[in-house]
Amino acid sequence: MKEHPIRRRRAALGLKQGQLAEATGMTREALNRLERGRTSRKRGPQGATLRALGDALNVDPEVLEAEVQEWIESCRSVQV
Repeated sequence: MKEHPIRRRRAALGLKQGQLAEATGMTREALNRLERGRTSRKRGPQGATLRALGDALNVDPEVLEAEVQEWIESCRSVQV
């Protein structure tokens, strides 16, 4: 399975989960679940969370959303 795009981008910037969580106003636990695809929403981050992640990861939120959606779809195709 491919690495989650948020995790990949975070690692590329040398950020730890706690650092990204703090920068976005998320808890480390919530970010961990998101990076593992274990959220109650199976569509990825939305709204203010998506914008905060985009800002912290230096990426347009729409690009990040597209990457996350592609990752979700690739995971679904593996499960079938």
